[in-house]
Amino acid sequence: MGLENMTRGHHIAVVIPLPYSRQGSFWNRDAGLLVRGFREIGCRATLVAIQGSEPYGEAEGFEKEGLRLGSIEDLQSPEWWGSLAPDAVAVFGWGLHHFEKIRRAIRPTTRFLAERMDTDGMRSPLLNPLRFAYLSWAQAMDRMHAGSRYSWKTIPAATQAAAWTAYCLAVAPWRGASAARIASDIPVLLVESEPARQKIKRWLNIFECDANGVHFCPHSVDTQNLPVPDMAQKKPNRVVAVGRWLSFQKNFETVFSVAHDFLRCRNDYEFHIVGEVPNHLPSTDRLILHGKKSQAELGNILSQSRILFAASRFESFHLAAAEALACGCSVVMNPEIPTARWFAEADSGTVASKGSRSAMEQALREEVCMWDMGARNPAAIAAHWRPLLDPRTQAQTILDLWENCGL
Repeated sequence: MGLENMTRGHHIAVVIPLPYSRQGSFWNRDAGLLVRGFREIGCRATLVAIQGSEPYGEAEGFEKEGLRLGSIEDLQSPEWWGSLAPDAVAVFGWGLHHFEKIRRAIRPTTRFLAERMDTDGMRSPLLNPLRFAYLSWAQAMDRMHAGSRYSWKTIPAATQAAAWTAYCLAVAPWRGASAARIASDIPVLLVESEPARQKIKRWLNIFECDANGVHFCPHSVDTQNLPVPDMAQKKPNRVVAVGRWLSFQKNFETVFSVAHDFLRCRNDYEFHIVGEVPNHLPSTDRLILHGKKSQAELGNILSQSRILFAASRFESFHLAAAEALACGCSVVMNPEIPTARWFAEADSGTVASKGSRSAMEQALREEVCMWDMGARNPAAIAAHWRPLLDPRTQAQTILDLWENCGL
């Protein structure tokens, strides 16, 4: 069976092994958004997820065109996949070994498998032991809910990171090789950034595994909730930062510090922070804390902002930056974010020289100067990024890769 000239007669299943909920954002991001993308380019597509605890009656909204729920045991059953009978399957997976039973269950039904790895590419300490150890430490700090790098939790987190890095180095000859073989058997392996793609290819080459199936394919954004900037209206002098600020990953201490210092220098600007912040900090005249917002509310804030400030310690993609670009914002980004240099292309932003507070603040000032000089055009930014981040583009990219993978 080939996938040439894909039509509604072909059936694509998009799998996310998480419990389905109508209260979440299943249809506005990740697997649900990709399903919508496939449907919009003329394919029949079904969202496959884990049955949640809440019962569902009649199908609603996007569910009507295809939703299949099952247990994890169902997803590991070839007979279950045979009853669904997809022509191709795209999986959102976060563990090569963990989801291998699902892949094995799919293969008797279809050879056309694509899997999205939500990763920055640092799969092994063999690639860069120091960077691997740093990421392990930052993730341990995140799990411990550490608010600052000066927290007492730094010591146990560093101990955990050192032990995990040493363990991964020790088991790399067999555990790492096994993961590499699993990855190389996936016909189409999708990663969110070009730096991550290069790292994954180097990792596979270390274990002499085929790396031809690794491809760069960015995440999509739901442009229906992201207004196009009004060309006739000048954007307000506003910087915005968006994140889960209780997470160590998002680096709230740098964001808050830079915001204060920047506003002292530029009394014509506002700095808006969207998302729950620690310690219930109050808003001031020009430092405005919004709390958590819906997708539509966030879209309105982004469409009325000039710059998105992203200081995360680690990311695989940075979805908020992509959403900001679709609304005509430029970006200021920590260089450790893999998509930073790509997002700054086409006169769309500035990448800091490093991730320190002073370097991030300097990058913000440089980006503000670009707006002052008229070197940033919100309509042009949105026009460049919206097609690239459209779910239909991602869906078509996956179809093209399947068609060319030689199965």
